[in-house]
Amino acid sequence: MDSTDPELLRQVAVMAAGRVMFTDPVTGIVDRAQGATWEVVTRGTPPATGVVVSAVGGPDGTRYRVVSQDGPDPAAVPVRPSLEEG
Repeated sequence: MDSTDPELLRQVAVMAAGRVMFTDPVTGIVDRAQGATWEVVTRGTPPATGVVVSAVGGPDGTRYRVVSQDGPDPAAVPVRPSLEEG
């Protein structure tokens, strides 16, 4: 197994501007985004609210994963967060 395998990770540190902002178990990081992670598929511009975490193009448009307390778009559907959104 790779040392970055999520099954092996017990603790994660989140850094910003070279400083540790917080540390938490992996499950704690994911839990922070519970209820605030959304997916929107659009052929238009990215959602104007929230933080776009990923964007993947496809035949139906671009699939955005967004972290936002409220739905970032009327077409947004709630999704289970991953470590990336936490």
